[in-house]
Amino acid sequence: TVIQTLTKGETSHLLDGQPVSDTALISKHRLSDDRVHMMKNYYAYLYGLPMKLHDPGTHIDEQVIEEEFNTIPCWKIKVTYDPAVGDDIWYFYFTKENARLVGYRFYHDETANDGEYITLEGEEKVGKMILPKKRGWYMNIDDRYLGADIIVNN
Repeated sequence: TVIQTLTKGETSHLLDGQPVSDTALISKHRLSDDRVHMMKNYYAYLYGLPMKLHDPGTHIDEQVIEEEFNTIPCWKIKVTYDPAVGDDIWYFYFTKENARLVGYRFYHDETANDGEYITLEGEEKVGKMILPKKRGWYMNIDDRYLGADIIVNN
């Protein structure tokens, strides 16, 4: 179990509940302050969805597709970006019932079926925001489970 935290600008890294000093383990598990800050920005983008879809350089396809996502009837929306913003292809899944975002999928190369998909479960109120309580991460190519992010609201 890898736990990396960023609290009031300070980072910490734990492997199976213990601090790590072995450089091979640090490298293998990518335990670095730079990675924590990069992931903070990436997660801020993901937690800001779907509002972040209004950012400059974001292109929302006009075609909306009816498709199940994780057994939920959804509207699927394709999103691409200006090259300066990013070159991945994303799909966002909104419930047909109430347009709630229930997951997203991205590809680096859609023809190779690479990339990942993320499921959203539950809700957690953090201040005035309501965020997904749990995000499950899976590989597109084989549905292999990668891990989960769970909001712990202290």
